[in-house]
Amino acid sequence: MEIKTPTRIISFVQQKGGCGKTTTVANVGAYLAGMGQRVLLVDLDSQANLTQSVGVRAEELSHSVADLMYKPDQGVEGIVLTTPFGATGQLDLIPASLDLAVVEADLLNHYGKEWLLDEVLSGCRDKYDFILIDPPPSLGLFTVNALMASTEVIIPFQCHIFSITALGQLQKTLRLVQHKNKRLQVGGVVITLYDGRYSLSRTVLDTISELFGPLVFDSKIGLNSKLAEAPGAGKPILYYAPGSPGARAYKKLALEILERGKQFYG
Repeated sequence: MEIKTPTRIISFVQQKGGCGKTTTVANVGAYLAGMGQRVLLVDLDSQANLTQSVGVRAEELSHSVADLMYKPDQGVEGIVLTTPFGATGQLDLIPASLDLAVVEADLLNHYGKEWLLDEVLSGCRDKYDFILIDPPPSLGLFTVNALMASTEVIIPFQCHIFSITALGQLQKTLRLVQHKNKRLQVGGVVITLYDGRYSLSRTVLDTISELFGPLVFDSKIGLNSKLAEAPGAGKPILYYAPGSPGARAYKKLALEILERGKQFYG
């Protein structure tokens, strides 16, 4: 009898903005779907950049993840959108709305506020092989919700000195969450905005490799104009510029994430 691999729920977390986090979620999701995986993207950021990266206009939505955070037991039907980027698999989206920051403030005194997203996903997780979550670039309530709902966290790490100085607080937050969510493990660290011509990029890479060892993915996401253009076109890089260096890097990363799952889950 075939044993089904558990749904991998992966949060991509980094409190420093501008590190390519949302770009990574959108493109890894598209490549996994292109490899036949059933993928759900969850946009938890009030900027709604992930939503717009797959061609959905957040300002035109009548329902979003905000509704689910207020009523996590209502089910995701009518809110989940199917994108045209599923290829041989499936790429769905729970979109964000621009008023999500207000929702976060409203929920600060809510009992059990850390577990709201976990409850939201409990009714649909078995429909997907991967659920990829894009929380805001902070360590606030929605990021904690993402971590509490996840089996793994992937840390996108920009080759910048400020990324290293922010690492301590992120590690502290992860340890606190792991006390309550025992299944959460660090799934990997991905180096973004890498330019090997500069000594700073090489120095940061060496430092991160020393800290995280084999958790650092071999794939490094370099600076690439097509990666910067694709979100504005509302397309993952696989569909915008499939032959570009950025596309090749994200395909390699998606393959690494798939392979790493075999190590975690057999």
